[in-house]
Amino acid sequence: MAIPQENANILVAVRANGEIWMDRHQVDIREVRPLIERLHIERPDDMVVVVADKAAKSGIVGKVMDEVKAGGIKDVALGAAGPSAK
Repeated sequence: MAIPQENANILVAVRANGEIWMDRHQVDIREVRPLIERLHIERPDDMVVVVADKAAKSGIVGKVMDEVKAGGIKDVALGAAGPSAK
């Protein structure tokens, strides 16, 4: 059973093939900023964590981080996941 937390993380995943996932849905890079803006309004104390597959290209990860920051998030955490991580 999950215990609700007062502050949670907004996760943005970047897969090895360049796919971007938020809230269990694949999104286009153009959707990241508006989604982050909406989530930031709804949950202003949440932190954004970009979890990139170790094989993901740094260019797409950088673009995702730029879009998150453009969505109003000043501090963005970056995590790495191995190819077998889900």
